[in-house]
Amino acid sequence: ANFHQHPPLFLWMQAVVFQWFGATAASARLLPALFALGTLAGVYVWARRIAGSFAAFAAALVLLLSLPYLK
Repeated sequence: ANFHQHPPLFLWMQAVVFQWFGATAASARLLPALFALGTLAGVYVWARRIAGSFAAFAAALVLLLSLPYLK
């Protein structure tokens, strides 16, 4: 794959995670997991402002259970 097709900020952040925690499978999964949790929180907050708490929970749950999101 071409280097220019990858986002440099994510690669730099991943390098920092590897320096802090070592190059292990768990540390490789840490940053994507944190971004996924942040996305779920963002969807919840946005949907709560638009449609209320129940709809926000439902929107976050639908996103969480979506197969492409889980991969």
